[in-house]
Amino acid sequence: MEYVGIDLPWLGPTLWMLGFHAAALRVSEQAIRRAQELSHPFTIAFALYFAALVHEFRGDNATLSTQADALVAVAREYAYPFILAAGSIWQGWVRFQAGHREDGLREMWEGLKAYAATGAGQKRTYWLGLIARACLEIRDLEGAQAALTQALQAHRHAGRAILPGGAASPSGACASAGDAGR
Repeated sequence: MEYVGIDLPWLGPTLWMLGFHAAALRVSEQAIRRAQELSHPFTIAFALYFAALVHEFRGDNATLSTQADALVAVAREYAYPFILAAGSIWQGWVRFQAGHREDGLREMWEGLKAYAATGAGQKRTYWLGLIARACLEIRDLEGAQAALTQALQAHRHAGRAILPGGAASPSGACASAGDAGR
């Protein structure tokens, strides 16, 4: 059996988190090219998914938008609901960052609902963190607290520790964020 390099897409975000930003971008682009050469739809979706994550980390919303649109197109064509939900959340994030705050945030929540409907939970806290971040950007402390409360519940359900930065509760994290903006 030929090695298809399914682990290559994972390497992009890993390199980013280790501080190798240029390498993360190169590997993500390489993963997409390799997946396209293979013409295997799920491998393409997988590579696009992890490349989108790298572009989100980079704050490159223009490229993230392109990746999210491509991700959604592949997911719709091949009926990958988990991938479709992730792409929808990123599309909402990009829309939010472009100034369409209400529409973008609504799309993120709808994407999260679709994500939950797949039964997936692995990145739920990540998506909730992104939603909380958006809420905090518009000073919607109640929305941020709701997202962080759900993230806290998901972490407790998974048996993991939570809330970076030492916040003891979602309301504490939101109160601190609210105070910082004053």
